[in-house]
Amino acid sequence: LLWEREAKPQPGRVAVYLAHSDDKLVLVTSDNGFFHTYAFDASNGKSVWRKKAAWEVDHHGKAISRPLILNGAVYLRPVVFDLKTGELLKRPFPAGHQCGTYVASESALFLRAGDMCVWEAEAGKASKWARLRPDCWISTIPADGMLLSPEGGGGCSCGSWLQTSLGFRVNTD
Repeated sequence: LLWEREAKPQPGRVAVYLAHSDDKLVLVTSDNGFFHTYAFDASNGKSVWRKKAAWEVDHHGKAISRPLILNGAVYLRPVVFDLKTGELLKRPFPAGHQCGTYVASESALFLRAGDMCVWEAEAGKASKWARLRPDCWISTIPADGMLLSPEGGGGCSCGSWLQTSLGFRVNTD
C-alpha cells in the first residue's frame, strides 16, 4: 500500500474508471448526464484538479466513455483535458457517429468516427477508411508497428459495412 485517502467523488451509477500516467491517477465517475473527473498526485493521493463535463448523449456508449491518457492529455469523449492542470484543450474529436470506445498508440487514437478513424489529435488530422468499422468496444489493437482490428460488427444493422478482420502495418520506407 503506497497511500490511502478517501476521494469522495460524485457517485458513478453509470461507470467508474481509473487511469494512471505521468505520476497522476485519474478517477472518472459518470452519472446524470455528466463525467466527473478527478486527478490525484499518484505519489501521495493529494487532489490536483477536478472537472465536470457533459456527456454528448446517453446511448451508444457515450455515457460510459473511459479516460485515455496520451502525451499529457486525458481524452474523455467529447472533451480533452491537460493532465497536469485540468485545463480544457481545444481538440474536438473527429466528426462522425462515435459509438464504442477508443484506443491509442504513442502518436494517435483509433476509434470509430462514422468509419474506422486514425486521429492524430495534437496535429488535428484524422484519416478514415470508408465502410470499415471497428467493433463497438476495445477490439482494435495498436501494437509493435501494427494495427489489428478483428471483425466485430457481425449482426450490426447500422450500415453497409465490410465485415472483415484487418491488419495494418506501419510503412517504414
